[in-house]
Amino acid sequence: RCRSPECGCAPTLWRDSARPGCRRFRRIARSPPPVFWDSARWCGNGIRCIVKFFRDQILPRDSAKTKFKIDTRSGIKEVKYRDEKFSVNMGRPVFRHKDFPDKPLKLKGLTLNFVSMGNPHAVTFVKNNTENYDIRVLGPLIENNSNFPNKINFHIAIEKKENEFNLVTWERGSGATLACGTGACAGYALIRK
Repeated sequence: RCRSPECGCAPTLWRDSARPGCRRFRRIARSPPPVFWDSARWCGNGIRCIVKFFRDQILPRDSAKTKFKIDTRSGIKEVKYRDEKFSVNMGRPVFRHKDFPDKPLKLKGLTLNFVSMGNPHAVTFVKNNTENYDIRVLGPLIENNSNFPNKINFHIAIEKKENEFNLVTWERGSGATLACGTGACAGYALIRK
């Protein structure tokens, strides 16, 4: 659970039924008032929390288990856990999807590029400071735009120097957050495209 007031959400994970050989959890994100509950398709950071919970609370202390399969609404995700570090197979980026337009779109003076990492992301790339781009103003406008039938995660990728970006994140149903694993992968996938 995020303890920072800047996070914007307090996600809850609960156990659900899963395919054989998998564990299944769902993430519910709660936004600031007015309350909006949204069941996310999957959450890269949430998966790490699940594996950490299994290792610390469910598995025997002497368990040597290092590989996990977590069943999500976006399919089975494989996680490796070793020496207090995680490696999550985030899946392949999808650049054509029913949740967003096929081509970049200009909204609020920004060029949005789209990719799905199991959930939809809109990323804009800028070279100047974030002071010109208030995520708390732009985020809900883009998330709820009619071009996105199931809403969308929105990220501002600020180029600090060549090949180095800061990512400012607005998660659908949660608001401004300090981190987004699938969002970081979405930004990277669009840079490499």
